[in-house]
Amino acid sequence: MAIPNWIVSIESKAIRERALSLWADFQREREKAQLDYQRVVDEAEIRYDNAFKSALDKRHRVTQKARNAYDEAKESLLLELKETAA
Repeated sequence: MAIPNWIVSIESKAIRERALSLWADFQREREKAQLDYQRVVDEAEIRYDNAFKSALDKRHRVTQKARNAYDEAKESLLLELKETAA
């Protein structure tokens, strides 16, 4: 951000320098806050992505177990029908 006009227009050199120093401090703290905010957002996105991937993996495992159980039951039933028919 540019230095505000009201700081530049201060006539007293000492006060203007102090105001510039405070402005620089404010800018540094603002940049730190923005970086901290971005870090928190990035961490939250990573956590969300990991939780989402974990949920998808769990859903896939459960679906696969259900398919396996269905296939086993189907094979068992077909085998039982063949034995009954024979």
